[in-house]
Amino acid sequence: MIQCVGLNPAYQRTLTIKNFLLNSVNRVSGDVIESSAGEGINVSRVLKTLGHESVITGFAGGETGKLIEHYLSQENLSHDFVHTANKTRICTTILDPVNNTHTEIVEEGRPVSSGEIEEMYAVYKKNLEACTIVTISGTAPQQVPDDMYYHFVKLAQERGIFTLVDTQKTLLKECLRAKPSLIKINQGELGIAFRQRIDSSETLYNILQCLQKDGIEWVVITNGKAKTTVSHHGQHWDVIPPSIQMINPMINPIGSGDAMLAGIASAITRGNDVLQAIRFGIACGTANALTLIPGLIQPEDVQRLEQEVIVERKT
Repeated sequence: MIQCVGLNPAYQRTLTIKNFLLNSVNRVSGDVIESSAGEGINVSRVLKTLGHESVITGFAGGETGKLIEHYLSQENLSHDFVHTANKTRICTTILDPVNNTHTEIVEEGRPVSSGEIEEMYAVYKKNLEACTIVTISGTAPQQVPDDMYYHFVKLAQERGIFTLVDTQKTLLKECLRAKPSLIKINQGELGIAFRQRIDSSETLYNILQCLQKDGIEWVVITNGKAKTTVSHHGQHWDVIPPSIQMINPMINPIGSGDAMLAGIASAITRGNDVLQAIRFGIACGTANALTLIPGLIQPEDVQRLEQEVIVERKT
């Protein structure tokens, strides 16, 4: 089983608005899509499509928390949430198919109590007992300590469990001290975490070198539609995703990073080496952008797109 840690889930509303305009009345085209969302949920949803059992762990509260659990149960996605006094956040995505834009309105996760945090540690430890892989992704609600992901990784590493981490800012910096097996982060967030402007390959490779000196075995740096940079023991690769604009216009790129993380975890579980797993993960991330709901992929898209991912070794 794979444990998908996503401490900050969301009740998701997705609106389609043609020619979306600021400072104007905008009317929704078609139905409003309501679903459960958040990084850990998106990862679990993709893993289910790829044939893996997983359990989502995080915080959920109030009416929105109950709705999230309702939608997850409808999808047969296993979850083990700590129930909180404060309600779960709402996130809204506005898709404009005319201008091919997507706009996200994201609430911050409301505070959790010290008792709820302690309960979360207990839930996480319990679910580690049956785990082969742990994914840790996304932000955290207010009042969660900066070193919580650090402790999560340490607990998994002590049991020999492969850990994949996709987070940012202080949560990332603290987590790195536990030496997760693989970290995935986009280039902009990497620059913020290390307080550097990454405006050259030299700057990027210097940060990668520092990360690997600190004991991070695999580092995966994404950059939107552009190439992904992969580093392992001083070796570097550029992994170039397939272009989908000419064949199928991008529908909703939200959740593509989560789909990528799920694809990597899936391929590792099946026994692929990590570089092959990253290639497969990029195909999953690209496939996610062809669907309306975050974390939803079509296996036939993944199979086709994987053949189009290019891996180039850098000297």
